[in-house]
Amino acid sequence: MFRRINASAVNQRSVLMNAFFVCAIQLFALGAFAWPTLGDEVQYDVLMERGGQSSSGTMSIRVVSIDAARNQLNLQYDISISGQNHRQASSSNLTDAQNLANNIQSILANCQAFGGQNETVVTATGVSLPSCKMPVSQSNSQGWAWIADVKFGMAKTITTSNGVTSTLLFRAQN
Repeated sequence: MFRRINASAVNQRSVLMNAFFVCAIQLFALGAFAWPTLGDEVQYDVLMERGGQSSSGTMSIRVVSIDAARNQLNLQYDISISGQNHRQASSSNLTDAQNLANNIQSILANCQAFGGQNETVVTATGVSLPSCKMPVSQSNSQGWAWIADVKFGMAKTITTSNGVTSTLLFRAQN
C-alpha cells in the first residue's frame, strides 16, 4: 500500500511530497518530541502549497523502535496526500527527545525566554492548546513551530522549503 518517495519523479505532487518530507523530517530532527515511548503516534492534517496550487491530506508519525544502546529513536512517517500514500523512516537522538519531554512545561511557562511567543493553537478537532510559537530554521527550511504539551511536542508547524509551504496541524495522539 505504501511506497518510498522517488525523488526523480517529475509530476507536481511528487515534487510537493518530496519537499514536504524533507521539511517534516528536518523539523522533527530538531528534537521536537515529548514522551518518546515505543508505539507513540500522533496524527496531523497537512496542507502543502506551491505556486498557487495546494494539496491536503494527513500525516502520522509513530515511534517504531527505540535503540538505547545507539541512543536512537526510530520513527515512521506515513502521509496521504490527494490519494497518494507514502512512508518514510527517520531516526532522532533519544536523549534530545527525552530532554524536551522533561522540559516541555518549562518551555511553555518561559516561552519568551526561549525566544518564542505564547499563543493558543486550535487543533484540527477544535481543541485549544496553549503553545509556544518558536522560529525554526535549518539549511533550506524556515518557518514556525508551535510547541505544546502533546506527544512529539508539536501542535502546529508552518515551514517553507524549496518553494513549498507545508502546514501541519495536530489532530490526535495515542
